[in-house]
Amino acid sequence: TPANYGFVGSVPFMAPELIQGSDYNDRADIWSFGITALELANGKAPHSLFPPSDVLLKTVEDPSPTLNRKPIGMDYKYSKTFASFIDRCLQKSP
Repeated sequence: TPANYGFVGSVPFMAPELIQGSDYNDRADIWSFGITALELANGKAPHSLFPPSDVLLKTVEDPSPTLNRKPIGMDYKYSKTFASFIDRCLQKSP
């Protein structure tokens, strides 16, 4: 599919390539889906306590978000399969 251009989307769900102004394709939708799944699992989007400008920077510069699979003092909260699925959705350089 041809790449698209432009800066569109809700900040917490924007793929790194969108933020950087690079060409993007359906991978940007897969990233957004991964962020949505993470939000549903954790009850909040990654970096939700930060202002939008910081979220943009963190999305580009920080490692991809992932599930906290083992909260302190608890058994695994999510299956390894689900955690792997999230990790695959949120690859910065697929």
